Amino acid sequence: MTTSLTVPADIKQAFRENEETKVAYEQAIASMGPHVKATNRVLKLVAKNGVDVQVDSKVFDNLEKSLALSNTLIDAGQLGAHDVLLQESTLSVSGDKVTAAGICAGRNGTDTHWWGITLYADECRTQHVINLIGSGAGTAVIAAVLGVSTGGTLGTILGFIIKAGVALLKYIDRLGGHKGLYFSVAWVGIPWLWHQ
Repeated sequence: MTTSLTVPADIKQAFRENEETKVAYEQAIASMGPHVKATNRVLKLVAKNGVDVQVDSKVFDNLEKSLALSNTLIDAGQLGAHDVLLQESTLSVSGDKVTAAGICAGRNGTDTHWWGITLYADECRTQHVINLIGSGAGTAVIAAVLGVSTGGTLGTILGFIIKAGVALLKYIDRLGGHKGLYFSVAWVGIPWLWHQ
């Protein structure tokens, strides 16, 4: 991806790695999603392998394992089958929100998918998180701002946000026109972030 923004080499490398993960997983999710069916509180992938849906075998295996974990969570009552998004919708912004902090583009919240979780932060929360990370805040503080718990998969996302660091978060947010960020992770796989 080419851009006119000037960025240090280490951020360029982190950006490339993040973008490669994002593209690999989001393309695989789009290809595999239509092949995930729900019957009797069980999610089933009808594609047998990555070749069937033109997906890298490692990513396919991670997403297939993620689907199995979704079923385990459903069986354990920790996840409602009706709460799992089977078809991915196009990321959209429902409009700017006026808050005490000003106009905040983007959305907040989490989506639970057949493959994992996406956490959204509008622009105001994104800037707040960036400032907190810059001041050395930990996961509990970041979780409070984002309105999520620190455990499980959300804890993984929170750790990833802090590890990504201020420069990468700012860079990706700026690429998207300051409309907030989203952070995704498959139940089995590597987290990624992108702009809304």
